[in-house]
Amino acid sequence: MQLQQHFFYGKNEKLKSRKEISGLFLSGKKINRAPFRVFYTYFPGTGTVKAGVGVSSRNFKRAVDRNRIKRLMRESYRLNKNHLTCSPKNNLNLFILYNSSTIHSFEEMFVSMKKILESIKCPD
Repeated sequence: MQLQQHFFYGKNEKLKSRKEISGLFLSGKKINRAPFRVFYTYFPGTGTVKAGVGVSSRNFKRAVDRNRIKRLMRESYRLNKNHLTCSPKNNLNLFILYNSSTIHSFEEMFVSMKKILESIKCPD
């Protein structure tokens, strides 16, 4: 029997709390890699990973464009989240901002997301 790898991005993996998000922006570390800026932080817990995505309305006036970019970002995160290395003793919160004024292709987002997630190292 062959094991299948599941690529879910369910409700319990989404970062929605305003308190947690504002804490990320205030005290989290950040990584810049075009077209993304990622804020992340670790804290003791049960090993859960929560992620959120955002796009500036300053760069993209139309909601259609912002929603498309967010869909592409969530999909590239969902397919690459297995590259995150985190110990079961720490929780990880991360927020991914789209930091470009043009819409990049899914392939470019996928490669960039993979490199970012591989570079995030969890303390033991």
